[in-house]
Amino acid sequence: MRHSLLRDLSMKDPRKIRRRVLLISGLNGWSIIIAAGFFAVISLLLGDGLGFLVGAAVLVSPWMELKARARLQQERAGARQWYLWSQVCLFGVIVVYSVSQLLSLYFTAGTEALPPDVRQALHQLLQLDEWALNDLMGQIYLAVYVSVILASLLYQGGLFLFYRRNVRPAK
Repeated sequence: MRHSLLRDLSMKDPRKIRRRVLLISGLNGWSIIIAAGFFAVISLLLGDGLGFLVGAAVLVSPWMELKARARLQQERAGARQWYLWSQVCLFGVIVVYSVSQLLSLYFTAGTEALPPDVRQALHQLLQLDEWALNDLMGQIYLAVYVSVILASLLYQGGLFLFYRRNVRPAK
C-alpha cells in the first residue's frame, strides 16, 4: 500500500494538495527559522561575524516561504513565485557559503586554522607529517562541503519541484 502522502497527492484533490503544501511549508519555514535563528544568535554571542551573517542570510529563505504560505492561505497571487524563490535563495546561500569555505582552505594551509595543541594531537594520533595532514584536511573539507551542496540540491530541489507542481500560478 502506498504512503498516505503519496495517495493524497495522487488523488489530485486540490483541497488536500493545498492543505499538504501549507503543512509542509509551515513546518519547513518555522524549523529553519528556529535553527538558523538559534545558530545566528550563538554565532553573534561567540563573536563569529561570518557565522552570524550566514545565519541571517539563511533566514531570508524561510521568511519568503512563510510569506508564500500566507499568500496561499489568503488566495493571493504570487504564492508560487515566493515558494520557488525561497528554495533558490536557500540553495544559493548554501552553495556560496560552501564554496567560500573550500576556497578559504585552498588559500591557507589546512591545519593553520587549528589550535596548536589540536594540530600536535592530530600529528601524533595519525602519524602524518604536516603536508600529509594538510592533504587529508583538504580531502575531508572537500567531501563535507560537496556533500552539503548535494544534500541541499536534493532537498531544496525536491521542495522546488513539489511547490512548482502543487501550487498553481496566479490567474
